[in-house]
This record gives sequence, structure tokens and C-alpha cells, in this order.
Amino acid sequence: MDGYAAHCRVLIPLIRTDLKASYTDQVQAIHDRWDDKRSPGRVTLTRSLFNLNEEYVAAMESLQALEIFYTVLPAAHRDLADAVTKSQKPRKALATLCDSAVNVSRLASDLEKSR
Repeated sequence: MDGYAAHCRVLIPLIRTDLKASYTDQVQAIHDRWDDKRSPGRVTLTRSLFNLNEEYVAAMESLQALEIFYTVLPAAHRDLADAVTKSQKPRKALATLCDSAVNVSRLASDLEKSR
């Protein structure tokens, strides 16, 4: 579990970098059309920029939540294994993992709605 979580945490900055590059390219495309008389008006371009910003922020928040999730996952797994073998209540790491999973799910849903 530790290796899996570590691998996922390594991937998150790569995804973040890719999203940032894509965002930058899309912003540049909007700026390139700003004075083009054949493109939609500035109001439409501004709306596009606001939508793009909202999607970017939502994606970054989702990645941050995933980073927290994968940071807590190994300890939660150990807590759950201990609880099962010792017939105890799961510890704090598992509760934190559950809270994190709920947050990731909410953020993913919000991101999908914004598209």
C-alpha cells in the first residue's frame, strides 16, 4: 500500500504540470483572438476565460484533495488492518481517509458540473 500511495503522489505533480501547460495554451489562444474581428466578441472571450479559470481551479483543488488522500492512505490501511486483527475501532487515519474520499468525490462532482 505504501508503494501504491507513493506512486500516486508522484503522479499528481505530473498531472498538475500538464494541466497548467494546457491552461496556459488555452489562455494564450483566447488572448490571441482578443483583437481579431472575426472571432467572438470580447464578452464571449471573457466568459470563456472565466469558465476556463473555474475549471482550472476546480482541477487543482481536486489534485490537492487527492494528494491528501494518498498521503493518508497507507496509515489508514494499517489502522484498518490493526482494527480487524485486534477487533478494535479504526483509528484516526481511517476517519481522515474517509473524510478525504468524501471531499475528493465532492470536488470531482463539482468539476464535472462546471464543464
